[in-house]
Amino acid sequence: SKKASKSSMLSRATGPLMREYDRLSYYWEVIEITRRLVLCAVVLAIPTTQSLMRLAVAMVACFVYLTGLTIVKPFKRADDLIIAAASNVLLIFTFLVAFLVKIFDDVAAKTSFQVARDVMGFENSFQVSMVFIVIGFFQVLTVAAVILAKLYRAITAARKEALNRSVARARRAIES
Repeated sequence: SKKASKSSMLSRATGPLMREYDRLSYYWEVIEITRRLVLCAVVLAIPTTQSLMRLAVAMVACFVYLTGLTIVKPFKRADDLIIAAASNVLLIFTFLVAFLVKIFDDVAAKTSFQVARDVMGFENSFQVSMVFIVIGFFQVLTVAAVILAKLYRAITAARKEALNRSVARARRAIES
């Protein structure tokens, strides 16, 4: 019927968008696109004179998304969830670094570098950036280690299963 063909045509057309998500989380791609829209269009709609507000809105959007991501767990595979959460945390770190650098530079410009050092606890804005770059680097390494461990376990399990099938086939051949 026409209705069935339209339905299957729609499912084929939207299938790649929902392939990675659980059946009950089919809507998550809309949330992902909304997050991107907020980070791009809404943040850009805030005047450049209010750069701290831009960064705050971006960080709140990322925190809301990360919270939803950890509650809903929309992905079929755990490693997809880990990668999505880790990339979002790195994005939050990036906005946080920009926020802290902006505060440091504003305090230094309006008062003095000594006051900025006393308030922020860093010598300069480059030092602020480097601390968070190192933290981000270790986070990337941790995520890579988790993914490699999962990959190793999956390969080991697949090899064990293949070996068990070979042994079972050999036993059947010997018994017959």
